[in-house]
Amino acid sequence: MARRRESAINTEWAANLAYLIGIIASDGNLSKARSKEGVKKYAALQIGDKNFYDFLLKIGLTERKSKTIGPLQIPDALFADFLRECIDGDGSIQIWKHKESKNIQFKMSLYSASKTFLEWIKCETTLNFQMIGGWIYTYKDEIHTLCYGKGDAFKILKLLYYDGVELYLDRKYQTYLRASGAIGQTR
Repeated sequence: MARRRESAINTEWAANLAYLIGIIASDGNLSKARSKEGVKKYAALQIGDKNFYDFLLKIGLTERKSKTIGPLQIPDALFADFLRECIDGDGSIQIWKHKESKNIQFKMSLYSASKTFLEWIKCETTLNFQMIGGWIYTYKDEIHTLCYGKGDAFKILKLLYYDGVELYLDRKYQTYLRASGAIGQTR
């Protein structure tokens, strides 16, 4: 009987693992073989751990996932960490002044080639954060966008940037803070 290799990655659920899964879900890919590309003109993180690969398959990630990614098995208690990275990776936090009213506007969006994935995110956001808003629209039958307007976006972002949060993209966090200050909402 062949012995299973010990995994280099701890797959016990924690905030940092949920964030890592978000990186893979939004900006990563799964591959059975190492890349044989010549010159790379971009940064890449490659993890060569078969047990971790099997774990990712078990929770719902697949190869060539861009258009096929769907629901993932993320614990409810760690959904905020997962979603924070999805926003860091394939999302946006926007703030602007309305042209006519001059009121501050605010929106959070998440983009994906898989409408099924965004529908799952919207459903999980509704369940985990008691949200009733949000909408999905499609551009040229290729890119789908899940959007939350000002009130809902703030509610979600407050939960994503909870006290003690460790991992986040500073540029998007700073946009959230600017919007919070401009609208008078705080963390």
